[in-house]
Amino acid sequence: MKPVVQFDLDGVLADFMAAFTRRAKRMGFTDKVSTNAEQLTWDAYGDVPADKVSEVWESIKADPLFWYYVPPLVSRTIFDWIKEIRDDGADVYFVTARVGKDAHRVSTIWLEDQRIAHPAVIRSPHKGAVAHAIRATHVIDDNWDNARDVALLAKAGSSFILDRPYNQGEYPFVTRVKTVGDFLTIVEKEMAA
Repeated sequence: MKPVVQFDLDGVLADFMAAFTRRAKRMGFTDKVSTNAEQLTWDAYGDVPADKVSEVWESIKADPLFWYYVPPLVSRTIFDWIKEIRDDGADVYFVTARVGKDAHRVSTIWLEDQRIAHPAVIRSPHKGAVAHAIRATHVIDDNWDNARDVALLAKAGSSFILDRPYNQGEYPFVTRVKTVGDFLTIVEKEMAA
């Protein structure tokens, strides 16, 4: 069976927290830019005060280029590996809950700048439902709720969670991986079998 691989963008391939806190810093709400690697809880936005988070989100939603400037979390080698897996016959989708003006189009351009030509980008917060609809065989996310939903709704054994301090827990049929490279190694081994 042909592999169908679903990647989350923010927190897996892109450092959303760095972009968010950089925006908050420009708005005067923090002095420090934080990264996804430093994020300890899902609801934390670095040192941005809780009562200012919605203002930062509104600024993001109004900015058609915000998602373009989110820094990658993984190396060019990882993006090349994703491209290679796709070239070897896997269907590859990038599913994101990004919001705001032109989020889909700009996410597509961002992936093309990472050397993923003609990426299949789906914008939806319902990662499990998307995984089920596309019959995903391998899904990687950093959000615990998404990983659990994929395990419930998609093919058994397809759900992988990228290990982060903010997503600790255990759930049947969710496999924890340390890196995107570990995930790609599993995909590649199963493609060769």
